[in-house]
Amino acid sequence: MNTSSKGEQEYYITSGFENFVSAFNQLKHEINSLKEHSEEIEYNTILKNLDNLEQSVEKHYTDLFQLEKTLETICQNKLTEKQRTILKWLSENKECKTIYTNLICRLSEELKIPKSTLRWNLKGLREAGMIKAGDKNNKGLPVELTIKGKIMASISL
Repeated sequence: MNTSSKGEQEYYITSGFENFVSAFNQLKHEINSLKEHSEEIEYNTILKNLDNLEQSVEKHYTDLFQLEKTLETICQNKLTEKQRTILKWLSENKECKTIYTNLICRLSEELKIPKSTLRWNLKGLREAGMIKAGDKNNKGLPVELTIKGKIMASISL
């Protein structure tokens, strides 16, 4: 499982993917050692299935990488600078379990952004599904990044 022949990376290696590749190679090695003890047809069928699995996983990671690159482009073009700043702040301050209204006060002091501007930007982030927070029906829930928000925050950093 490599990158393209052009030298341009098609995907990046995550620790999960690295673990998968290691386990996959170990399995392939073990199957190769069974070659001496099994019939050639069974061995070739298993090896062919492993090769198909390897190609499938590589395509999955390539597609995932392209999706993240697309999200990066969208993030840079659709999110405001203040929204990117808020995402970055939330990402860097994960331990800060603050409710919506208190977060607005804290961000206003730390980032020197007017509260009304923060409300507008946080509302946009909530509507985009990048943060979750309490609302009229669920008061008191702290503001947190969603998975989408975490991805966008890592892209924005």
